[in-house]
Amino acid sequence: MRGVTILRPLPIVSIDDFYGTGSEYLLTPDPKEVWVADNTGTGSIDLDLGEPTEIDTIFLGYTNAAETATWTITKTDGGVTVLQAVSAMCVAGGKGPRFHALARLPAPVLAQEIRLTITQPATAVPLQAGVLMVGKRFEHAYQFKSGRRPLDMSERADLVSGGFGFAPGAIKSSYRFTFADLDDAQLDELWHEIMQVGLQHPVMLAEGGEGEISHNQLHYGVFDRFEPYEREDPADTRWALSMQDWV
Repeated sequence: MRGVTILRPLPIVSIDDFYGTGSEYLLTPDPKEVWVADNTGTGSIDLDLGEPTEIDTIFLGYTNAAETATWTITKTDGGVTVLQAVSAMCVAGGKGPRFHALARLPAPVLAQEIRLTITQPATAVPLQAGVLMVGKRFEHAYQFKSGRRPLDMSERADLVSGGFGFAPGAIKSSYRFTFADLDDAQLDELWHEIMQVGLQHPVMLAEGGEGEISHNQLHYGVFDRFEPYEREDPADTRWALSMQDWV
């Protein structure tokens, strides 16, 4: 069974794309600021982490990738090493208009330069993407009381006529979960990750569960609040966390 995954993005020193504009927007936190490919077909995006760093997860979020779009991930420093062979971009279950791509490597690899090779079919519109994250994930078991909550950011006023007035806003989700059975080393690792992002820096979170990760199980956003962790003994610490999606 898969645990809850948290991905804190590593700094990307430089990013180059060879068939689009706005690649710098892939590194800004707002997913509405997007990179746009010049055309369909195959192109690549090159990343430089500045120094060899352990990675095991790549997230390309808020894309308009077609159902048949594919991507390949390679490490290009010290020769070319395929990290992920050609595979479908879109995580299953998305209803559109935006989709996510997620690569979870089976084990960490030491990499500095990474290339994403993307193919958007000619029958689709040129590819767009809003977020690119690379890093080493934290993953651990969770309690089953976890769950999502819809958040409607619109405002509603009760009118004297008996009706309602609305100021429309986005509808998004939040997710609350509890890590369970954290030992000292795992608690220290999680503490370090949280102290790097606080409530102000985005992370990617994948819900735990059986089988493949689906679109609705992926969250990009910021932690909502922090509760104190609860410790039963050195091998059994529980910590409840929650986050809000950024849409």
